[in-house]
Amino acid sequence: MKRFEIRLGPTPGELWLTIGSGAAALELYKSPQRANECFYVDLAPGDHALTLRGHGADGFGVGLHIAELAKIGDAASAYQTFDLECGGADPCTLDALAAFKRSLARYPRGIHDPCGSVRVKNVGWETGKAPDMVTPQDLELRAVLDVYEFAPEHAHGDAACASDIE
Repeated sequence: MKRFEIRLGPTPGELWLTIGSGAAALELYKSPQRANECFYVDLAPGDHALTLRGHGADGFGVGLHIAELAKIGDAASAYQTFDLECGGADPCTLDALAAFKRSLARYPRGIHDPCGSVRVKNVGWETGKAPDMVTPQDLELRAVLDVYEFAPEHAHGDAACASDIE
């Protein structure tokens, strides 16, 4: 098992994140009473489907930050596995989502931290109505975390990690 820190937010609205599917799915929820929620989750090696949902009649903000946590020697390290921030205090826009999608090209193999041991694949989403043609009312983002069996050998940012990130 590998430990992950999952942060939902910052955003003033609700966010729902589902990890896995069926009866074994894990549901995480961020309420409007808190700008951020932080969760610690253990995942086994293999593929784990993610579904993030945001909604707001006048738009919504979305934040999903996933970090793989590991111990290297006596020190702890956090590997930035996935980061999406769209909107926040202001609503997320279709243009901001398109810019996020373009930014994923920086990770040709889907490995966001070259020292980590997780690949992100199959990132896609659907939006609901955008009455103003700019701000959608709904978002359903889907991705898959491919958690590798091996444990990271180097701390985040170590020069020994080969990077294919531009």
